[in-house]
Amino acid sequence: GEVITTPYSFVATTHSIWWNNCKPVFVDIDPATGNIDPDKIEAAITPKTSAIMPVHVYGKPCDTKRIQEIADKYGLKIIYDAAHAFGVEVNGESILNAGDLSTLSFHATKVFNTIEGGAMVMHDAEMKKRIDYLKNFGFAGETEVVGPGINSKMDEVRSAYGLLNLKQVDVAIEARHQVAVRYREALRDVPGITFFDDIPGVRHNYSYFPIFVDGEAYGMTRDELYFKMKENGVLGRKYEDLYLKAQKDYGIRFVRGRVSEVSEDNDGHLFVKAEDTLFGKPLKIKMDLLVLMAGMAPAADNHQLARMVNIQTGEDGFYLPQSIIGSPCTSSREGIFFAGAATGPKTLPETLSEAASAALAIDRYLKTPQKK
Repeated sequence: GEVITTPYSFVATTHSIWWNNCKPVFVDIDPATGNIDPDKIEAAITPKTSAIMPVHVYGKPCDTKRIQEIADKYGLKIIYDAAHAFGVEVNGESILNAGDLSTLSFHATKVFNTIEGGAMVMHDAEMKKRIDYLKNFGFAGETEVVGPGINSKMDEVRSAYGLLNLKQVDVAIEARHQVAVRYREALRDVPGITFFDDIPGVRHNYSYFPIFVDGEAYGMTRDELYFKMKENGVLGRKYEDLYLKAQKDYGIRFVRGRVSEVSEDNDGHLFVKAEDTLFGKPLKIKMDLLVLMAGMAPAADNHQLARMVNIQTGEDGFYLPQSIIGSPCTSSREGIFFAGAATGPKTLPETLSEAASAALAIDRYLKTPQKK
């Protein structure tokens, strides 16, 4: 079946759908909240749709009333990803009461945590019984096994840690509230910086304080600010993925699988045949710009590879220094190829973070007027 969800979330949301042999169907967000836009859900519903999986992003509650109305109309289940939403209330009622089931994260980064772990909140006794079987190898009692299950029990040490945390979580949330107040006072008049304000009637948990950076108005891109903060000992997290931005804005695709063939059509688009290393499925990808990761290039020398993708390596091209991507590369507006994967001691960056830095460099290049 298909499950409607949001693309603006941690990867675990989509992974949970995939692991259950369902297809994730992405619906865009409301930029005012960061949450799935209820006005766009119905257009994504098909006869294969079985559920909706919204996310309370940053702990900001979804429009649960509207989503429930849509689910009731089409006979769909609602599973809320409430990983960020511990303690959040709307008009005095826990946000965890919404939908058929809510999932919580108790990871160490959350406002309430048990170092690792989580919880599920549901309103159906039969569902609770089935989940109890699934999380404990299918056991019903001491010796009877009623079906296949896995080990998802929380151990005693983490449970004890969580009980201790419960005693001070309200104090911690109020301390976070005061920090949020100070951030808003300091940032409200800064050009190019925006943020969410509190929603009337909502008891927030202040798990996160996201800001949105308009690079042109602020004079520095989000990622430049991220690294500048890091240099000064202030650690943040980047939420929008540079790979998705590069793909959406410029047609750049990052290929993790080993490439067997690269070709070009009459319009200058590149076609790549590759083997997906995670799922073992063949890929055929159309793109305008190509980035190959370490060890994933076809068996050919750099000159042959450059010819395969018709790369300009002269004055019309450009060079990204090793300090940015860890390996030389040549490029033009028609395409980019990271040289060095198949020959010599120089290899390409293997980590996605280095690839993201390369995407940022490409982004800057494309925005820079080129000499005629």
